[in-house]
Amino acid sequence: MAVSELLINPTVEGTPANGFNVTGFSTLPVVITIIPNEIAPDDLRIVPTQPVSITNARSDVTQTVSLDLPLGITVIGVDKVQVTVHIEPALGQLPFLV
Repeated sequence: MAVSELLINPTVEGTPANGFNVTGFSTLPVVITIIPNEIAPDDLRIVPTQPVSITNARSDVTQTVSLDLPLGITVIGVDKVQVTVHIEPALGQLPFLV
């Protein structure tokens, strides 16, 4: 089977603190190079990561996590990635106590 590059798709768990929103994410590296074998899924285009927790976060969260690879995939190079989940204050929303 041929060597191919796959995009990395972070798995994010939890929600940021009240008044904050997730505005995006980034990964380093952006893609990984793999060698699939005969049991690897034919339609594989992205690879998820192990979960990154953003519970109650009020600013960007950066973690180094492992890839969540399906059976039959061998990674060339790195097997961990740095994921940054971008978190910003929610615009136009003000928390208040009742």
